[in-house]
Amino acid sequence: MMTSNSSSRTPSGSRLNFHPLMIFAVVWALATIIHLLSFPFWARTWQGWLVVLMFGLVLLQPRSLSRFTVFLIASLLNLFRAMPFVPNHVLFEGMVNLTILIAISWSVLRVTTLAMLWGELSKLISKRSLELAAFAGYVALMQTYENEYVCGSATGLILIWFHFAKLGEETSTDSRQKLYESFAPILRWEMAIMYFWAAIQKMNWDYFNPQVSSAVHLHTEIAAILPFVPDHEFVHPLAIWGSLICELGIPILLLITATRWWGILAALAFHLFLSIHPHPGIYSYSALVYGLIVVFFPMEMLQKLQSNWEHQFERLRNLTFTSLRKEYLVFAINGLFFATVILFGINYILMGETKETFLLNSRIGFFLWYLLACWLGASYWKAGWQIEENRWSIPMALPGTPAVIGLLLVIGNGLNPWLGLKTQTSFSMFSNLRTDVKIAVVRNGQQELIERSGKEVSHPEAFKPLTVAENKLLWFRRHEAWAGPMPCTH
Repeated sequence: MMTSNSSSRTPSGSRLNFHPLMIFAVVWALATIIHLLSFPFWARTWQGWLVVLMFGLVLLQPRSLSRFTVFLIASLLNLFRAMPFVPNHVLFEGMVNLTILIAISWSVLRVTTLAMLWGELSKLISKRSLELAAFAGYVALMQTYENEYVCGSATGLILIWFHFAKLGEETSTDSRQKLYESFAPILRWEMAIMYFWAAIQKMNWDYFNPQVSSAVHLHTEIAAILPFVPDHEFVHPLAIWGSLICELGIPILLLITATRWWGILAALAFHLFLSIHPHPGIYSYSALVYGLIVVFFPMEMLQKLQSNWEHQFERLRNLTFTSLRKEYLVFAINGLFFATVILFGINYILMGETKETFLLNSRIGFFLWYLLACWLGASYWKAGWQIEENRWSIPMALPGTPAVIGLLLVIGNGLNPWLGLKTQTSFSMFSNLRTDVKIAVVRNGQQELIERSGKEVSHPEAFKPLTVAENKLLWFRRHEAWAGPMPCTH
């Protein structure tokens, strides 16, 4: 690593208004864009378009705590709508969002009484009654039609209106760094434990069996895309053990101060390579890691990252020979997202709503992800390479706030398969993991067969409807056969 004397000034010479929460909000919103492009099933739901509206508003004013808070709420609503059929990393993203939301709520409730909150809410309703009424009408419209064309058009219009009306655009930095520091250590442990669980779930006989191992499956399909990657039988054990070493090694490197920089580089390289695989969810997972990895950056690196972004924007402004404003660049990013979604819709119209069309659209999203990944990776590398070797210390002690509930959820979620509960969204991605469960009815010492024919069932108590909690939380991996190895392609 190199050392350099960092400057806290922008290219124009003004002092940089350092804002770590702003940096996190930007990369987290960008990661959300990739999730939505990877899995566009949200396009006919009001919750999905609400996420689109809020990530647009966050990018337009990332210093706004109120916009970021509503963005987190919208993301959680969209997650709840889709559960339990969500990828592992999207469920993990929800736990991260819940952690941050609890931290924000706690920071507000600690210094605010209910009377003060009611007063602020009354002032907001009085001052912004038109915009709030429009927002209520916008949500009602989307709930009524649930049509991607109606929802998309309404979202684009209200995004422009709310931005120029400066809704929720406060930029006060009071206590923002303290707020970031109140949840960042929790997110660090959540990310490390997620990695550990992903490795632990792979420690089963089928994962180490080259004939059915998910690691070999992934490696073979990546090798089909990259001709310089060898795909011989002697390489397959290396793919199995290499994936385990990465998923166990990266969190260890990140948690140790002396190796943190190398852990960051290893995570970026591993997930950039992994995202080449054509499975739709993998590059979305990589985007999550690229967004969350910033919590392992020391404050000095975050400051350099923000300063580098300011320099990049200044160079872009000089290249275009215009008085380019940041909001124009963000509108271009939002416009690119909307254009991509429109292209997805055209493909579905021309080719039909088939798996082949979905995979084609996923590849389009992949190319946008790779552009983003290369920019973020280069930005991270430039900022980190300038940090002295003895300046990588970051707080790891857990704060005494209710936000640690999020960490407990991450730990508990990984325990599920070992308790005989769900296997599908327990950080068991590409793990060959299964839980063998036998269900039987025993009466008077005799085992009875459970049967169902149409509406006729042999044991009605075995076919009771699931509760909301069971329906949203439990999802089991499919078994192709009770005997033999467990193939796994997801």
